[in-house]
Amino acid sequence: MNRILALDYGEKRIGVALSDPLGIIATGHSTYVRQSLQEDLTHLAAILEEEDVEEWVIGLPLNADGSEGEMVKKAEAFADALCTFSKKPYAWADETYSSLEADEILREKYKDFKKRKSERDMIAAQIILRHFLEYGASRRRSSD
Repeated sequence: MNRILALDYGEKRIGVALSDPLGIIATGHSTYVRQSLQEDLTHLAAILEEEDVEEWVIGLPLNADGSEGEMVKKAEAFADALCTFSKKPYAWADETYSSLEADEILREKYKDFKKRKSERDMIAAQIILRHFLEYGASRRRSSD
């Protein structure tokens, strides 16, 4: 079985996490600082290839009340672009409170806010992936 990659999409940074080959364990991979759309797509597509990723999942950034806001539209546009660029299928997973959960984890690890901030998106992606592996996707999309 190939690995699954998860993204915590943001306008400034994208957190990246990977599963093990059996799709059981979610591990943080990196926090990517966004450049241009083309550079972002190239960088993430390279990770998809290098890590032998079968499919990827992106966090669905719903509002606290469950409604879809502006960030959902931006994440959808980005996901569609990466899907077209990489030719790899993707799915959505609920990311509600993943950044808050990441903050809580990192608060115990680091007292310094700057150190927490540098890992927050990666840990949020790891949480998104863990939820995806445990509960499945919110909405499925494909590369077709």
